[in-house]
Amino acid sequence: MTDPITIDNISKFFELSQYQYRIFDMSRTVNLMPNDTFKAIETQQALYPTPFQQHAWLGILFWHEESANEPAIWFLKFPIDELSFLKVEARDAFIQEMLEQVGEKIKNPDGNKESKQHESSFAFKPPQDKMAIFNAMASRELNSKPSQYYANAQQYLSGELGYAQWSSLGFQGLADIVANLSIDNNMSRTAQAIEQIPDQPLAMLAQLLEHNSPDANLSNALFDRLQMTINAEAPNIALASALSRALSSSTLSTQTIDYLLDSSVKNDIEILSVIASRAWLTLTKPQRLKNYLQALATQPQNVFDVLLMELLPIPDMRDPILNGLKDPKRDQNLSQRIAGFMQRFQA
Repeated sequence: MTDPITIDNISKFFELSQYQYRIFDMSRTVNLMPNDTFKAIETQQALYPTPFQQHAWLGILFWHEESANEPAIWFLKFPIDELSFLKVEARDAFIQEMLEQVGEKIKNPDGNKESKQHESSFAFKPPQDKMAIFNAMASRELNSKPSQYYANAQQYLSGELGYAQWSSLGFQGLADIVANLSIDNNMSRTAQAIEQIPDQPLAMLAQLLEHNSPDANLSNALFDRLQMTINAEAPNIALASALSRALSSSTLSTQTIDYLLDSSVKNDIEILSVIASRAWLTLTKPQRLKNYLQALATQPQNVFDVLLMELLPIPDMRDPILNGLKDPKRDQNLSQRIAGFMQRFQA
């Protein structure tokens, strides 16, 4: 007599069901996560590397080989503990939900096929930019063609339509470009367009570029535009923020953060939020972290607390942050903010 099969993690469900699957980390930027890494995280053999708002945010794409043109997608968020381990009780609750749905389908195989799948209590809806880049990356993983908007985005970035004619440009076409930067001359055409694109479509593009790694030419074009934006008589902070996000995944990430922390916009909440949410790895250098904390200390106590609490759960940041908070050479304003944070933290 064989022992009953126990499905005690999500990875095992996919393996036993003979699904092909891909896991995307969607917490901060959208990135493909190796299946083995996901399994280690969900079985508490590894920490979740990029928690956001005390959760792990995941996009899961899965399909059977014979129906790769009709994949299923889950967007799920699970709470993490103070050490950045996934809370297994949440994972177990999701597995129970999932198995109950499978049981219902077995009992009622002739049910309405058009009806939507029961909404999980762990489900979330990604914002527009993340949904667009996820769709583009999913198509790439499935060896499918980019969307119908891809060619239009290529024509726009090549200047064929005129850079002022961007009203028909959508997130999905630009996301297809970003997901496929390494092919079809997309990296070069994007770099050449950066200087001439109007602010609004540039902000859309930059918001998506954070999900890939621009090469040197594209990074330099983005950095030049960032400098122009900040040095303008009336800096466009929203655009500066978007360009900073795009540069956070580039080889100029540390140069960008040093420039921002020495600029006229260093105390702006949007800029400080971008650094915490996208370029946190640059803050492992003690002096850069000190500069960041001093700029952050100009914000109200509640803002200081929120952004610090976004950094602390990141495994790579915990020790640098704690060491930075102990720095005896900090200024009085920062000391007051740290004292206020510790009061709230201990409470």
